[in-house]
Amino acid sequence: MTDSIVLIPMTETEARTCVTDIREHMRVSDEQHQLARQKAFELWQREGFKALGYKSYYECAKKEFGVSFQHVYRLRDAVEVEQDLSSVSPTGEKFALPETHARRLKSLPTAESRYEALKTAEQMASSEGSDTVAQRHIEAAVNVTAKKLRVFASRYAPLSQMVTTGALSVEDAEDIAVRIDRLKPQAKGFVLQHLVRAGGMRGDVLSFIGEQYQRADDPIAALVIQTVNATGCLDGTLLKNANMDNTKRALYEARLEVESEQAQHEEDYGPVNLTLWERDVERSAAALVTIIDKAWAQLLYYRLGEALGVGTDGAR
Repeated sequence: MTDSIVLIPMTETEARTCVTDIREHMRVSDEQHQLARQKAFELWQREGFKALGYKSYYECAKKEFGVSFQHVYRLRDAVEVEQDLSSVSPTGEKFALPETHARRLKSLPTAESRYEALKTAEQMASSEGSDTVAQRHIEAAVNVTAKKLRVFASRYAPLSQMVTTGALSVEDAEDIAVRIDRLKPQAKGFVLQHLVRAGGMRGDVLSFIGEQYQRADDPIAALVIQTVNATGCLDGTLLKNANMDNTKRALYEARLEVESEQAQHEEDYGPVNLTLWERDVERSAAALVTIIDKAWAQLLYYRLGEALGVGTDGAR
């Protein structure tokens, strides 16, 4: 059971004192700056702006603090972020963040995502041997967390699962989601299937496979897809490890194979000279065996006899 907090609205006197305290302490020492934060938050939380005759906190800040009204908002927001962090902390720890840190964390939509970003920033700083979280750590951590949220919100469930298991980085998953969006519906399912089977894949390689799938009426593209389906590889390299060099070589090899088959086809089915013996059906059929499939020759053995008006034994 959680304890409820009853907030008593400010009186006009309290609100006026609160505004004065904010104005005096908002640009001085850290300790007094922290006091200004608390007062800015309290003025909003206990609706002191209404006691001063304003309809909104925005109107109050604009009138009372002039060009500094945005800074007052940031002071209030910093306290709100700190309270959010405490509310989701497993240990209920208290936070006192630099205002710039809190401002950046507030860009994330939930208390949980802000807490995750802060902990990520702390890990980044620790990996560098520092106990102090710098603004660049906060920036990087917020960016990573925001990307993760976008991936988890996408309609491609395998991507969020692979990020969770570590099979894909957040950056790669976001890139892949954008690339999948560009494909036709059937191609989307095809590349997702191979992405999961491979346990990961570069975004540009995934795009290549999707594009070949969409061009399956082309014999070269069809052969590439056939190889991917049969082996899970491109150019003999597992899809998980394949790069754009592998895609180029896979196309080259497929082109050579298709051209070779076409040349063989032209050779096999080009014009030939053939001698037939009118009264020797068997000898004529034997000549055909060297040119066409044996089964066809067997059929022609009988058809030729019929055309010449003789039986298959050579009798007319």
